[in-house]
Amino acid sequence: MCPTVAVGCRCHCCWLSLLLSLLLLLLLLLLLSALLLLLLSALLLLLLSASLLLLLFFYKIVVFIVVVVQDVPHICPRRECNSRAPPRPCTLHLFGVDFLSNKEVLELFSEWQPQEVEWLDDSSCNVVFAAESSPQEVLEKLAADDQDISHGEEKIWTRSKPLSVGLKATGKVRSKAALREICFEMRLGNEAIANSPPHAILNLRQLQKPQRWLLGTLIGRRSKTISWPHGLADAPVLPIESPQPPSRPPPPPSAPPPPSRQPPSRQPPPLPAVEEPLPGLLEVTEQAWDEHFDRLAAQRWQQKGHGGVAEPPTMIAKLRQSRGELWLSGQPMERNSSEFAGKGIAFQVHCFGKHPQEVGGTVIPGAYCVRLELSNPSRRIEEWQAACSLLAITLFAGESAVVHCVAGVHRAATVGAMMRSKLRHETFEVASSVVQRVRNVEIEKVVKQRGMAEWIRSTLANTRLPRIGPPVDQWVAAQAVGSRLHASHASPPQTDQAPLCKWRQRAARFGSEPLVASSLQEAVGWGRQLRPECKAKLPASLRQQVQRLLRD
Repeated sequence: MCPTVAVGCRCHCCWLSLLLSLLLLLLLLLLLSALLLLLLSALLLLLLSASLLLLLFFYKIVVFIVVVVQDVPHICPRRECNSRAPPRPCTLHLFGVDFLSNKEVLELFSEWQPQEVEWLDDSSCNVVFAAESSPQEVLEKLAADDQDISHGEEKIWTRSKPLSVGLKATGKVRSKAALREICFEMRLGNEAIANSPPHAILNLRQLQKPQRWLLGTLIGRRSKTISWPHGLADAPVLPIESPQPPSRPPPPPSAPPPPSRQPPSRQPPPLPAVEEPLPGLLEVTEQAWDEHFDRLAAQRWQQKGHGGVAEPPTMIAKLRQSRGELWLSGQPMERNSSEFAGKGIAFQVHCFGKHPQEVGGTVIPGAYCVRLELSNPSRRIEEWQAACSLLAITLFAGESAVVHCVAGVHRAATVGAMMRSKLRHETFEVASSVVQRVRNVEIEKVVKQRGMAEWIRSTLANTRLPRIGPPVDQWVAAQAVGSRLHASHASPPQTDQAPLCKWRQRAARFGSEPLVASSLQEAVGWGRQLRPECKAKLPASLRQQVQRLLRD
């Protein structure tokens, strides 16, 4: 082999070995850098985990201090009810029982044979005893020596002495964590402090998930009292209609009320003949408003109605301008038709799948009946939109509506609270509180069903009430064959046609000599079909006429 060729080969081999060495060195550096990154990441994760554990430790310490060491504010405010309301026998009202269970409350008063506990909200409850003398005996025996009567209401609220909670009937301690001392306030019960009152409904977001004790809720969780968004002057008028004469004579005044554990009587409780309306809304004071609702609360049934005997219809909203009324009731039937007479009900909403006549009910004479099946997720949104729009148009036209299920306790009460929320621009919680104040219902049982709280929240947020048009005083159609019939408003009539479907949009064009009628009965002879856009803006009474005369 030539020496020159051999030297060239050796040079090439040296260069190749050098390149390979450099590549190996680069790979080694990359591996080292990757290992360093992994080590740094692991170190950061460890530091983050340690920080989270440290924060959790301090969080638990603060919660322990707030809950155990300090005096925790009550979850809900104290109920200052009208002391002039009629007394409720065998009942003691408690405030400050936030962290007690039913069993613990009953054990506190086991000496006086308590029958049941009626929870009003997270801080208040009623304890019902077997004997009428038991509430007074409890006040005398459990009262603290140094009475601390707050809010300036002497001789009404009585503070209890420290009582031990967590003891068994034998006097033994269940566990060290269960044993604690508690003080609460007591007063004799009256009819204005009934079960299921305003604060029984939780916030919708709270009902979507289990209750958890969080630091933010422990530090500032005092509930807000119910307030009208636009002041007292914008509050609804809720007068009591004069009741129809009962089919049976009412019990004598001296007869004692039935025990709370017995089923409701077949005879509705007697109501006063006439309820004095509130004075002018602009001059109503907060005290007068509270007293008015106390009178309404005193007349609500203490026992919930059922399909056989439902509580009479209850007005849950009234519009100030048009005087349109929204009623909540059980299913209208032939035997209770007198309860709906004279109320001007033109719109009936039933909250179950079948027609009322298919389940033993009836349609109120002259009322337009629609369905809103709350338990059917596939169609309740569409039915809600249709019913809510028609309800707003009907009530703003001065007509009345009723929403009902079988007993008016669960489904219809929830729908009624939703409707009131949209009409009065209130939150669902405030509307539910008003409904529960005047009628014995259980809205919370419906709201706690799976997905119902989220549906109510999203539906109320996405619902838009329709634009309310003028009253209909004439019916107009063009001369051309096949033209549509329009509901119209003219001021004065028959001078300028303004159909509802074009209201505040653009001028209507009916030709030189349109057909004009002052009533729907007169317009039927033209053989025209009503324009759907006009029908959508008609109140319930005119919808019923259209359905009956035009078969539309």
